Amino acid sequence: MIQHPYRHIWDCCCDHGLLGAALLTELQTLSLATEAAPPSQTYAPLQTHASLQTSVHFVDIIPSLMQEVEDKLQRFFPQSKQASRNKEPDSDHGISWQVHCMDVSQLPIITDNSRQLIIIAGVGGALTLKLVQAIRLAYPQQALDFLLCPVHHQFELRQGLKALNLGLVDEQLIVENRRFYELIYVSSQSSTELSAQGDKLWQQDINISQAYLNRTLTHYRNMLRHSAALDGRGHEFTQQMCTGSVTLQSHSQAALNAIIESYSQIKVKLG
Repeated sequence: MIQHPYRHIWDCCCDHGLLGAALLTELQTLSLATEAAPPSQTYAPLQTHASLQTSVHFVDIIPSLMQEVEDKLQRFFPQSKQASRNKEPDSDHGISWQVHCMDVSQLPIITDNSRQLIIIAGVGGALTLKLVQAIRLAYPQQALDFLLCPVHHQFELRQGLKALNLGLVDEQLIVENRRFYELIYVSSQSSTELSAQGDKLWQQDINISQAYLNRTLTHYRNMLRHSAALDGRGHEFTQQMCTGSVTLQSHSQAALNAIIESYSQIKVKLG
């Protein structure tokens, strides 16, 4: 899904570093292909990627995991240990990597004129929004793109991203091990409005789209029944999901009905 050449790519909450390693492999393949091809046969995208020095940053807060990641990177993508821990990539390497053991909300973005990509995958929508919010507040003038894959609370995350003035670049729906995931690609440079329900998600494989839509509707209908049961006992169904100027908060019954209606309209269009 990565559509732009980036000077820095940040693989956050990276666990075992598989995604960042795949990016390094892809970047090295592009670079070698461009070097080997005659100028007349080199595609423009390959030239663009290969001519740009790119650093892939691996970020997670767990020391033991990050040590394992660094050991594997040194084995499969060897470079000097000094380069792997410097804030700036080694200028002698077109493709380089760095390891950061830290809180993603404190990400040390390189403040320059380059467009940078931050990938956050495998955590909840509330935490994802909290991290994106912290980074945007810390670097309001930096051109930042975010490729996000939350495990839940996608609707609420999308609303929060819109409040942060992030526009849509692309979005996809994938299924793995019978679980559905929304890939949400947004940018501070995009003027395309991000939909709370997703637009392009429903333009892909019809069977996957219908299965995910049915699961989503079931989820919100269960929330509505739970809300009604709590209200019936005199309790207001509210739960704060994260702190800060942009928050995720559970919905009132009216809001839940509106969400269900919006997804039901998509269901009618899908047939």
